[in-house]
Amino acid sequence: MISFVRGTVTEKLTDSLIIDVHGVGYEVRVTPRLWQSAHPQAEMRVFTHFHIREDVQLLYGFADLAERDMFRTLLNISGVGPKTAMAVLSAVTPDQLIRAVHQEDSAALKAPGVGPKLVKRLIAELKAVFEDMKSVGSFAQSPLATHNSVRQDVTSALFALGYRQDEVDALTRGIEWNTVTSEQALKTLLSSAKKR
Repeated sequence: MISFVRGTVTEKLTDSLIIDVHGVGYEVRVTPRLWQSAHPQAEMRVFTHFHIREDVQLLYGFADLAERDMFRTLLNISGVGPKTAMAVLSAVTPDQLIRAVHQEDSAALKAPGVGPKLVKRLIAELKAVFEDMKSVGSFAQSPLATHNSVRQDVTSALFALGYRQDEVDALTRGIEWNTVTSEQALKTLLSSAKKR
């Protein structure tokens, strides 16, 4: 998996950066905060999430691991895709998101493409996730962050291998993500797929 890219910013597009890494230009979709902090011809490191589906492969970039893990947590909520998750993280920082959920502050989570119903669902589902967390520091070290990372790595790898969404859902159903590494889970799932 691509965990981060480090290179020179060569272009700033509408909502993404092109980063030259040893002669290869990676287009990385980023939040407005990261976009504004990037300067052409400056070197920067961007933590990434490689999003693979049947018809698209996109690289999303974040300022730090906590922001990336929060993005992955948002993806696990029903009705939230990468575009919506990026919209939420464009409106609030991970710390602000945790506070907004604790305080049930719907107004803080308003963002383009994020309607009132979705905001209510975000607060309801994330409340249990953030129950014992006061800041993003505790989130970054939580088992959930590891759980999300393993799950995303494995599902991305399966899509890259040509599996369809329904096949990925069937293969990964029932996996206890907090008990395995990405490598262990992928090896087990591929072995299981061969026996079917």
